[in-house]
Amino acid sequence: MGTPGYRGPELLTGDPTFSNKSDIWGLGCIIFELVTGVALFESDYTVFEYAHARDPKGLLARFQDAIVQYLTGFTLLDADREWIVARLVSTISIEQTDRPPASELKGAFFTLLALIPSNQRR
Repeated sequence: MGTPGYRGPELLTGDPTFSNKSDIWGLGCIIFELVTGVALFESDYTVFEYAHARDPKGLLARFQDAIVQYLTGFTLLDADREWIVARLVSTISIEQTDRPPASELKGAFFTLLALIPSNQRR
């Protein structure tokens, strides 16, 4: 179930308690790829390695740096920027319970969309 490299760690271990937080994980992988142009994980094996070695390659820091750099184009209060960065980066938290609910991600996206001039939206 799911696309290799975009499946949450819980799906790889056969954990029967997965939820929409698995989809939040996949969204985080997509966000990273949209912002950097590179897939976060090459395969399920690299997801498994990330989860079991507790981020051996510093992917969380790379993700955070990419999001911060991307947001430099937006005029945001520091508190809003920090809140958005924290929400987006936590999408790839190893534990499902550490991933944000969809409602918080919706808030982050609507905050960013509101900053784009209407004549530049497509």
